[in-house]
Amino acid sequence: MDELLAVMPVGPKAFKGKAPLVMEFQVNKDLSPYLVTAAGKSKFIWLTKSRNGRVRAAFRTEGRENLFLDIIQEVSLCGRKNKWGNVHDFTESGLTDAIDHLRYYDINDIEVLASPAGLPFGLQVGVTITPTPWVPENMAVVVPKNRDYLGFVADIPNGSYLSVVHNPSRGLAVAVRHADG
Repeated sequence: MDELLAVMPVGPKAFKGKAPLVMEFQVNKDLSPYLVTAAGKSKFIWLTKSRNGRVRAAFRTEGRENLFLDIIQEVSLCGRKNKWGNVHDFTESGLTDAIDHLRYYDINDIEVLASPAGLPFGLQVGVTITPTPWVPENMAVVVPKNRDYLGFVADIPNGSYLSVVHNPSRGLAVAVRHADG
């Protein structure tokens, strides 16, 4: 599966009349921080905790085609800043470290999302490597095969969408070649 998150289409019967601007979702309180879509100029908002086990996400109307890469970039920035240990160099050993990051949290059914061009190096750790159109050639993304662990995207028929990412510090790791490297 080349999706970053679980994708759930929301049918027109879910809304009476016009689609709402935001929706609230129940989340596990232990899976913070949360990255949710925001309204306006900001694409995302980080929430350090839920409100009584609930978070709100805003519907967006543009940018769905870049959503997954935008999420990866945002999680990578926050991961570096907060020293989560989930961002590594785009090398065989860096990708192995990214895989080990998820395994440290007992996530063993792992998938590596890579560019359709493949990886420029071998990988000896026995995980599934999935060619993924939205992943650039200088990056690999390590995620659980069960994308529900990481979050979801809700698409509605009018073209709007929202996303909720939970557990990004434990459930997502990246190997990336930096512009200076």
